[in-house]
Parts: sequence; C-alpha cells; structure tokens
Amino acid sequence: MKKDDYLYLLIISESRNEAEMFTNRLRSIGYIVRPSRVDNEMRLSNVLHDQEWDLILYLLDEELELEFTTVTNLLTEHDKNIPIIIISDNLNVEQKLKFLETGASDIVPTKPVGLLQKAAKREIDNLNLRRNLLNCQNSLS
Repeated sequence: MKKDDYLYLLIISESRNEAEMFTNRLRSIGYIVRPSRVDNEMRLSNVLHDQEWDLILYLLDEELELEFTTVTNLLTEHDKNIPIIIISDNLNVEQKLKFLETGASDIVPTKPVGLLQKAAKREIDNLNLRRNLLNCQNSLS
C-alpha cells in the first residue's frame, strides 16, 4: 500500500465510539482510512459484496451479536481473503488459540496503542504481498 492509497477498514463492533477510536489509531500512523462499521450478519454480507476491504478489526465485546465463526464463514462464502485482527482485553490463552485456529490473524489488547498499529501494518503489508503475487500469477497465465 502506497502512502497515498486508502486503507479500506471494516470494523465489526457495537460501539461507534470504539470504532472511531481504533480508526484514529491507524490514521495516526499515516494511513488514509476509509472505515465502515457493521454489527450484524446481513450488513456484513452486503459490505463484503459491495467493497474490497484491506483489514477487518473485530472488537470482541459481550454485546456484539455477530459471532466470529459467522464472520469467517461469510468471508469464505464471498471468497474474500481479508486479515482479521481481534481486539480484546478479556481472553485467556485457550480462547486466543481458538480464535487463531479459526481465522484470526492476530489478537491485540486495547492498550498499548502500538500493538494494534504494528499488527495492522504487518497484516496490510502481507495482504499487499499476496495481492501482488496473485497479479503476477494472473499476468503469466
């Protein structure tokens, strides 16, 4: 991703305020963020169909009705390869392993801020490498 490109960020969260806070954390390291927030399965399916996304932040919260397995199933149904970073302060090791085994790219706490920023940069860089590889493969065929 070049500095002048947009970062299309999909945030799965019940809270608009938290979604904005995490969007601002990515803006603070130079990304031009185009965020969208969803909190239910129908809206997620629609935005996956309508837009190409670069990163998903899944803000795990007791109030969130959209299960992680539903998210990963919809990504599979829509044939999308989008990294997912889970943000949570309340997971034990077994829960973290389960999320990582079922499709999470990383799990970070809400603080310190730098952990999310580093994880997001790494996942965006990896996504861009995969996209470039796919473009090269397609141009060779």
